Amino acid sequence: MDSKTKPAVFLDIGANIGWFTVVMSVLGHKVIAIEPMHSNVQLLQASLQSSQASQNVIVYPHGLGITQGKCILFSGNSNIGDGHVICGLSTIKNVTALIPADYSIRQTIQSTRLDVLKVGMARTSFFNPIKASNKDCKIHLKSPDDENECGSMFEQLPLCVGARVVCRRNIDFDGSMVNGTEATVKDIIWDNNDNIILPMSNRCVFPNLDRAIRVALPKYVELELDNGSLYKMVAEEVSFKDKNGTWMTRRQLPLSLGYAITIHRSQCMTYNKLVVELTGRNWKSGMFYTILSRTRKLSDIIILAYDRKSFKVSKVALNKMYRLETIEKDYPINIEQYLRTERYIDWYLPHSYDIDKPSSITTKRSAESISEHVSIEQFKLEKSNSFTRKSKIKPQNIIICEQQEENYCGRHVLRAISQRLDLFSDEYLKEVAEHIAATEQILQHEIAVNVTDYYYENTGDYNIEILKVALRNVFNIEFIQIDALERNTTSVQSLIVSNIHNVQALIIQQNNHYYCLRRFRLTKDYFFKIDSKFPLYHEPIHHKHILNFLRALLANHSNVYVLVHYTSDHADDQLSIDNIETRLWPLPDAPADLECLLDLHETQ
Repeated sequence: MDSKTKPAVFLDIGANIGWFTVVMSVLGHKVIAIEPMHSNVQLLQASLQSSQASQNVIVYPHGLGITQGKCILFSGNSNIGDGHVICGLSTIKNVTALIPADYSIRQTIQSTRLDVLKVGMARTSFFNPIKASNKDCKIHLKSPDDENECGSMFEQLPLCVGARVVCRRNIDFDGSMVNGTEATVKDIIWDNNDNIILPMSNRCVFPNLDRAIRVALPKYVELELDNGSLYKMVAEEVSFKDKNGTWMTRRQLPLSLGYAITIHRSQCMTYNKLVVELTGRNWKSGMFYTILSRTRKLSDIIILAYDRKSFKVSKVALNKMYRLETIEKDYPINIEQYLRTERYIDWYLPHSYDIDKPSSITTKRSAESISEHVSIEQFKLEKSNSFTRKSKIKPQNIIICEQQEENYCGRHVLRAISQRLDLFSDEYLKEVAEHIAATEQILQHEIAVNVTDYYYENTGDYNIEILKVALRNVFNIEFIQIDALERNTTSVQSLIVSNIHNVQALIIQQNNHYYCLRRFRLTKDYFFKIDSKFPLYHEPIHHKHILNFLRALLANHSNVYVLVHYTSDHADDQLSIDNIETRLWPLPDAPADLECLLDLHETQ
């Protein structure tokens, strides 16, 4: 089969890592790939994603046999992906006695017959199975009633020019077309306007639409977003299981009508006007508060079908409110008197009590000013203009940094850079290493690649490639190595060096040890050196001095990597002057981003 062959259905039984599956899919053929081995399925799916060929492929992670039953899958230690099976034995002990010494058991699988798997077999000029039928193969699929179980795709979608719609899937972050985006249909475009009308279906999901016609999927739908921009949406294809567990595929526009939304979907949104319909029995405590907080004024909310029974209150919340009312009654607070106390001053100016001793005279004068009803804002201004105010929050008290454990600085630096202790476990990093080794072996045409080339299981010592893949997978971040600090070229390195004040984080590899330099949102003037060898001290480096610091590292043969948000490998998405500021700040905010971590040495 070649690129000139008419599109067909290719059945790849024992697909392994997907060599034939990817080739046939790229040639435009539909492929049903059957592969039971977990590690092979993961590599197959990775190959499909990297080659952008997954839209034509359905993967069944099953074993296939003439009978149904439990089987043991084993493979050689030198070629893990080359699986063999033994079926019908009752215990693993019996299997172990039969397999060669240099082979290991990999997993237990369930053998399934082809007809039970519900993959259609048809007789063609080049494929003539024994049990093929001359009749058409028909499988009666029963899709789930809930579209959320169908990849958020409706079986039938009523649509017209002018319809208000909501996007149901994350499609294009750069184009602002994500789950929840609201838009209006401006135009519907087909490839061939003469063949768009289809015969009416006996199973109409919308029987009340008496003026509707059934049409083929359009080439694209032109949508107008609320900000006035236009977006061309094309149909997408998703795979899911029907009610009987049979895999099926649906191709549809990822839209739903947007004239009304649920309360859950309205969270975090603000509307100018809102109409709320209260009928139904699906109300829970807390829902009505969500409704009342969706507009800026209560007068902008219209309530339909008002029913007192629709309101439900949490008994736990009522008990807490009663407790607070009791405390307020037993210990009344005079607000005006409270505003004149030092306790309020300490709360309003969180670090005022940390002022140097020479400021005691001004503190007394300021307190007298407050007692004379001078505004708190004036008091705050006097403090900031006359004296140095030190932050109560110290970097070591909020910046996350693990203490050095053997050679696991790779794990330490990933958690320091992300400020998350729940990510990048050693188990995950080892899986990344195994995946890299397996991929490298494929690229080297089955030449053996040891996982120990990328990490040592008992002591850590992760290769930089593991760190790159891990950050790419979790935060969509790529590394750009800086090996020179000259600005007289047009290279990406020169562009980054010229914008070093916009860099959020760098990873340093110095003598087989990793640490990071990281900035935080409210302390952008400083890079903090976060090193697991010194978990209780994070040296601050002013951004004006960072180039000298990096120059010294490069002179000592250290490797310097800048973290950049990854978009795609397309030429239009390369790092440029227009996008460098946002690309150089790729990490989400952490608690340390919300605190001022250094003394403010600004005096009058």
